[in-house]
Amino acid sequence: MSRVTSRDGTSIVCDRQGSGPAVILVGGGLDDGSENAPLVPELSAQFTVLNYARRGRGDSGDTPPYAVEREIEDIGALVAEASRDLSTLLRAEVDLAKAEIKDEAKTAAKGGAMFGAAAFLGLLAVILLSIALAYGLITLGVWTWLAFVIVAVLYLLLAAVLVLIGRNAVSQVGPPERTIRTVRETVNVVKRG
Repeated sequence: MSRVTSRDGTSIVCDRQGSGPAVILVGGGLDDGSENAPLVPELSAQFTVLNYARRGRGDSGDTPPYAVEREIEDIGALVAEASRDLSTLLRAEVDLAKAEIKDEAKTAAKGGAMFGAAAFLGLLAVILLSIALAYGLITLGVWTWLAFVIVAVLYLLLAAVLVLIGRNAVSQVGPPERTIRTVRETVNVVKRG
């Protein structure tokens, strides 16, 4: 047996069994929870069943003066208790999404690092090796201006290859598929309930 606290502070005793969509058993005016007890085993195979002792009955507390509104507030506290599992499930879904996105972000960071390396190497190659290669071509008889153009084109091609590798790594980043799948499953279960 567990307890929920109604809006006015009254402690309401509740038997919670099973899993699945929530069902709250509301008994007759004098019910201490025993009236619906035979239904609990049958329903708890498919549902989360909350069977409670009404205000002032069984081990549930009572706060005078009596009003029907207080009984409704008691049911509201039970609904909040029943939705606790849904809240926990939604928090777990959010945590799963965070973990998936974190993994995807690492993959994206690797792709970004490839872009950075490509840019750095492309710049370094253009500055250092292009000068050396251009002078090598000049010694072979190529006009000075053409030698520098040939060298620049070669190193730009190398940079383009590195960009393609980086783009390929980034394109592998996708949506958090497990989270999307489990959220859809959760929505389907809630709709059935």
